[in-house]
Amino acid sequence: QHSNGDRYIGNYINNIRNGKGHYIFSNGDSYDGNWINGCANGFGKFIFKNGNSYEGNFKNNIIYGQGVFNMKNGDTYIGFFKYGLINGKGICYNIKGEKYVGNFVDGKKDGFGKLFDKNGKITALKTGTATITAKSSNNKTATCSITVQTTPTSVSISGGDYVKVGGTTTYSTSLTPSTSNV
Repeated sequence: QHSNGDRYIGNYINNIRNGKGHYIFSNGDSYDGNWINGCANGFGKFIFKNGNSYEGNFKNNIIYGQGVFNMKNGDTYIGFFKYGLINGKGICYNIKGEKYVGNFVDGKKDGFGKLFDKNGKITALKTGTATITAKSSNNKTATCSITVQTTPTSVSISGGDYVKVGGTTTYSTSLTPSTSNV
């Protein structure tokens, strides 16, 4: 146990944390994972006292690289982190069943992304082109591109749910507001 109340159980080399170890902070946070030269490095799991948790890569005690961040409210982010913040491509799931797939910079949505509601309906968040590819169990694919020129508040795609091998189906789209251009 350290003088500040923190505790460490694990491997040491020359009295420095190295290898696998479990660190319990006096504030209630904990880290279980790899240590190099006294710092969390490589793969590990950090549990915050507030109920959030992160499992993934660390670099010099900082969340850095690919990982999964689970929030106590049920939201989950899977993707890339840089200097402790969500950065790069990722997927964010919320407790309402929605899913955002896109790019993040410093913890905020940035660039082109897609928001799916719990039924798979896609909402355009800004102008640009989205390509949607569906893949069947026998590795056949179909691709559809949608270009949004005037930002609608929502884009709905409806139509057949299943296509038999060799068959076709038709999908239709509707925009809100109807004055949007695609």
